[in-house]
Amino acid sequence: MWLYGNAGCGKSILSSTIIEDLKSKDTLGCLTYFYFDFNDSGKQTLENLIRSLVSQLYARSKSWSALEGLYDTHDDGCSQPSCDSMTKTLIAMISEIQDMWIVLDALDESTTRPALLTWLQGMVSNPVGSVHLLVTSRNEHDIRSEIDLWAAPEDCVAIQSDLIAPDIQTYTESRIEKDRGLQRWRSRPDIQESIKISILNKADGM
Repeated sequence: MWLYGNAGCGKSILSSTIIEDLKSKDTLGCLTYFYFDFNDSGKQTLENLIRSLVSQLYARSKSWSALEGLYDTHDDGCSQPSCDSMTKTLIAMISEIQDMWIVLDALDESTTRPALLTWLQGMVSNPVGSVHLLVTSRNEHDIRSEIDLWAAPEDCVAIQSDLIAPDIQTYTESRIEKDRGLQRWRSRPDIQESIKISILNKADGM
């Protein structure tokens, strides 16, 4: 599934909420996730994504023969494996657990976007195991054109910032009324209203 929307429409918050909900499911298979981030060079590339997923799977068990094989064939960890080698290892690990959930946030913040999109298509079409994939991003042309090749229309969901506005308003009103730092304005409803309007106008769905 692809969740998309404009900047500031709450995609990362939604991703975090989904992850926490999945963690609470007792019958869930293996959950992995990754947040791409413009501000963190370690969270921008396909290579780091794959490393993170492999590491998360390994943390759930210490008996992954595929990962041990990758380690052995790369000078006992002294040389770095390629993305292709790590992907093959990841797929082999998935085949051992059969059911895997992957949540990826902010695809548009990846610096290796073309390779990432090709990799995603390969993961979805791979017949080994069962992979449940949820990704979020801004609605950018290159991402949409690639995802449209393998995702069904009903699996592409727009996140509309105007649907989030009522929640922002409720939260803002509550803070203005109850926050101790704003209590000086409780006798000035005109100023409280001005604060609320200013915040809502500038929030733009965030």
